[in-house]
Amino acid sequence: EASISEFGGPKSYQIRLPKPEGGDAAANIAADRVKQLVTTNYPGARVDAVETVSGKVSEELASDGLKAIIFAMVGIAIYIWLRFEWQFGVGALLTLAHDVAMTLGFFAFTRLQVDLNVVAALLTIVGYSLNDTVVIYDRIREDLRKYRKMPILQLLNLSLNETLARTVV
Repeated sequence: EASISEFGGPKSYQIRLPKPEGGDAAANIAADRVKQLVTTNYPGARVDAVETVSGKVSEELASDGLKAIIFAMVGIAIYIWLRFEWQFGVGALLTLAHDVAMTLGFFAFTRLQVDLNVVAALLTIVGYSLNDTVVIYDRIREDLRKYRKMPILQLLNLSLNETLARTVV
């Protein structure tokens, strides 16, 4: 069940193996065997690095990444709640959760590897989404003052249309 993928360039590859039974010692033996097979069967090939990651490390990485995303989203919701109203905070939290869920869904669907870079990218998505949400909420607040008698659905539609070009860019 080895996974071989191009890594950095057309002549560099990454070989990923599932962790064998027997702990770190078995993982080191498997890594040495693969290293020996590569250098024997492909003269001139180099093995630059051999890394083993235990299940505990990956579980800890997933747990810490999830905590970081949740803390960021809660902090953002509190910020929106204090800056606007609690209804806006709930809306912002739902939209942020949607953006993160869609991205994680893409990773689950395509079975791409989730690592620290992906966690950083998710936090970046949360940041951009928050920025856009604040801009839209500011416009809604301005339009609420400007068009007091307009029905709320029309006002929301107007506010979104006014910020749509900026959002797309």
